[in-house]
Amino acid sequence: MAKSNAERQAEYRARRLTEGGSQVISAVVSFRTKNALARLAACHGITQRQMLEQIVEDAERRLLDRVGNRHADAYYDRKLRLEDGVTA
Repeated sequence: MAKSNAERQAEYRARRLTEGGSQVISAVVSFRTKNALARLAACHGITQRQMLEQIVEDAERRLLDRVGNRHADAYYDRKLRLEDGVTA
């Protein structure tokens, strides 16, 4: 018996998660944000996933540059709070 689209998609997602160490995130974002992501990705000639990964990695790198080595452990332990007055 032929597989349904949902079954094929579920198998594809399962393979992606086991092959590359990928994780699934699910979020509802505004129409403006979704369209901005699509435009940015198109402008850079990459997928929306690649664009999102690049944005997040760039933001993390800038944050770590800002707070310096002194607060890196707290950041990686998810305990760093910028509202507590942490500066570089």
